[in-house]
Amino acid sequence: KIVQIGDTVIQNNPVYFTAVKLQIDCYGGEDEYTAHGEASLLARTVRQSLSVMADDTHTGAVVTDVKFGPLSRIPDTDFEPARERFILTADVYSHRT
Repeated sequence: KIVQIGDTVIQNNPVYFTAVKLQIDCYGGEDEYTAHGEASLLARTVRQSLSVMADDTHTGAVVTDVKFGPLSRIPDTDFEPARERFILTADVYSHRT
């Protein structure tokens, strides 16, 4: 699950350069024996994918940098039993092309 939890306009008039803060929740499957490893692998894969965004070409935007907050294991207790989950945050700095 990806949620934009905020943004900061760095250059405006017109809005051109922004930093978007994302929270990414990475869940494991229902099997309690494999869920931890699945959620952890997914979170590490997402973090690695985001870390190279500034090196890639994107349609309609240029990503200049990505900075990360902590990667935390926080099981989701809205499920019964609690579902294995890792949460990470990332600030994605970008401007339009």
